[in-house]
Order: sequence, then C-alpha cells, then structure tokens
Amino acid sequence: EIGRLDAYKATTSSADSRTQAMDSALQNIVDKIQEALVAVASAQGSTATQDVRNSAAATIDGVRNAIAADINASFGGSHLFAGGASDQAPYVQSGGAWIYQGDNTPVTVDIADGRTAHIGMDGQAIMQGSASQDMLSMLDTLASDIRAGNVAGMASGTQDLNAAQARVGTALAT
Repeated sequence: EIGRLDAYKATTSSADSRTQAMDSALQNIVDKIQEALVAVASAQGSTATQDVRNSAAATIDGVRNAIAADINASFGGSHLFAGGASDQAPYVQSGGAWIYQGDNTPVTVDIADGRTAHIGMDGQAIMQGSASQDMLSMLDTLASDIRAGNVAGMASGTQDLNAAQARVGTALAT
C-alpha cells in the first residue's frame, strides 16, 4: 500500500510539472495572439504606409514562429501538444504548408485511485478546431494580406485571431 501511494505521489508531481509547462506554453500563445491583434490594427486605416504594413507583417511572422515553438513544446522528451503521438513535434512546415503530425488521443495518468490527470493535449484542436486552416497557416496568410494592404483579408484575419484566442482560452481552462 505504501509503495502504491509513493508511486501516485511521484506521478502526481510529474503530472503537475507537465501541466504547468502546458499552461505556460498556452499562456505564451495567448500573449502572442494579443501581439498579432495589435500589429493587424496598426496596419489598417488610410494612414498605414507600406513601411507600417511591412513592419506589422514582420511582427506577424515573428508571432507565427513563437507560436510554432510553443505548440511544439516538450517536457521530459515528450511533446505536450501532440496527443498520443508525443514522440514527434506536433507541427512541421513541409513544402510551405504546416502539417499536424500528432493525433487526438488524450494523454492521462492515474494520480490516485479513480483519479486521472491530463498530461498531453491535441494540438490540432487548439490550433485549428473547426476553422478552415490552422493558426500557423492563418498567420502566414495574414502576413501576406497585411503586406498587400488587403483590408478584407486583415478583417478576416482579426476574426480568425479572436477565434484562435477563444480556443486557446478553452484549452487553458481544462
């Protein structure tokens, strides 16, 4: 009995550390989405010059890179947002497209009799959900729309960023 309790204690400690790492990465993504929303707003309007739009687009490119790093975060050699396929990075860029390599298998561990903790998440649910494209691809499109001065594209990108922020917020709450 004592050995089993010690095992649960060790598992609980490890699960807590993994959960903190997931929460940190998700909070970073929320912060980056906020940064992207500010950049898009700065690129809109009749006073936005091409230099302003280029700067905003470069910010979006940086946001995309930071979000890609966060969604590909690992802990103890295991990727946090790849579902059950935690031995590989969830998102990779291949041929100019972002590809999700994970799966939607929830990853849990027993932390006590009848109690489990989530220690891995489905990154695609966070990054895309029911949207037509994942957040990384959407940011690529948004950066192009900003550079081109595409007002409708920037408006659509703002809506997509708000939807992405809601998905990440939901993931943070679980």
